[in-house]
Amino acid sequence: MVEELGMEENQDKRQQKDPRLTMEMRHKQVKENRLRREKQLESQRMADALKK
Repeated sequence: MVEELGMEENQDKRQQKDPRLTMEMRHKQVKENRLRREKQLESQRMADALKK
C-alpha cells in the first residue's frame, strides 16, 4: 500500500509540465506579436504620411 502511494506521487510529478517552459514559450509569443503589431503600425503610419 505504501509503495502504491509512492508510485502515484511520481506519476503526478511526471504529468505536470514545467511552468518555466510554458512561461518562456508565452514570452516568445508575446514578443513576436508585439513586433508584428509595431511593424504593421509603422507601415500604416508610412502609408498615411504618403497620402498627405
